[in-house]
Amino acid sequence: MAEHSVAAICITWRNNAREEVALIKRRSDHHHQLAGRWFFPGGIVEVGEQPIDAAVRETEEECHLKVINPELVDAYTYTELWQDAEGVDRQLRIMLAAYQSVCTNDVEIAISDECEDVAWVPVSEIGSYISQETVASHLSQKVMELFDV
Repeated sequence: MAEHSVAAICITWRNNAREEVALIKRRSDHHHQLAGRWFFPGGIVEVGEQPIDAAVRETEEECHLKVINPELVDAYTYTELWQDAEGVDRQLRIMLAAYQSVCTNDVEIAISDECEDVAWVPVSEIGSYISQETVASHLSQKVMELFDV
């Protein structure tokens, strides 16, 4: 039987032009499918926390960006396969709330200890960062429509 979790991401636009989006490269030493891969800031929703608050919190923790007025893009489920620290195969059923927001103008993107790298990525180059495998396994059609891919 799969374990269950609720997670949230925030697709963070650099400004209202929506030409660049913040991506983080997850640490390689994590035990999940996104380890060592580029993705949007986000993570697990803590007990008692609302998904929208988790998306805002994770964006600030992972790349030091403050976002304003996040709006829900989609909420959907997928199954993540990974190995735990003992090498046991696990399945985790994720309910993901995907938000989008614009970064406040006074904050610069910066790397944290939760990831290996961060970048403002032009929308036209997002396919060079987020693999097709990650798109297929972690992103809904509504999310992908934001990028016209």
